[in-house]
Amino acid sequence: MAYHTERDLEDVLYMHCEKVLVTENDLQVEQWLARQLTVPSGRIDLLGIVRKENEPDGELQLVIVELKNRPAKSEDILQVTRYAEDIRGVFIGLKMLKGLQKFPKVHRLLIAPGYISDQILFEANSVDVEIRSFSSVGGFKIDGLWEWTEDAENKMIEKYFEISNHRMFNIFIDEANNAIQQFQTIVDKSTKEGNRNG
Repeated sequence: MAYHTERDLEDVLYMHCEKVLVTENDLQVEQWLARQLTVPSGRIDLLGIVRKENEPDGELQLVIVELKNRPAKSEDILQVTRYAEDIRGVFIGLKMLKGLQKFPKVHRLLIAPGYISDQILFEANSVDVEIRSFSSVGGFKIDGLWEWTEDAENKMIEKYFEISNHRMFNIFIDEANNAIQQFQTIVDKSTKEGNRNG
């Protein structure tokens, strides 16, 4: 079956929540709480629950699932992040109105076909959005969690080091060095006074 629309994909996943896995521990969606849930920033395709460690009595956690029938884009990551903020607002309301004390962990999952670029993966990781791809060749299958390749991670670290060496950040280094110098002066003074009194 080809998934021509996001609705086609949503129909399959709604009927088979067990196909949706969350995090590197592959927590399985236990049930859907809502489909096409309208929130202030849009519509959540699927909102479900998982249990920590897949145990029947495990801690309840939520999963927001955004589905795309085209390769993932930056705006999809932002969309899932906005939905998570909307759900956080719901739980703030539950705290205020009903005294709920503990907020559940909210997993953010984007499911889209095809290859996920390093840039998209970096953007998703920076805001805690998980990405899984799917294929419909030989039956529907959701692939594993996209993770950094060692090469991509090294490139990112190199870029961070390159940026951190820019002189615009020297003000923070200078301030830290001044604080260390002030602390050292206090320690030296205290040591001298201790030696005189001892």
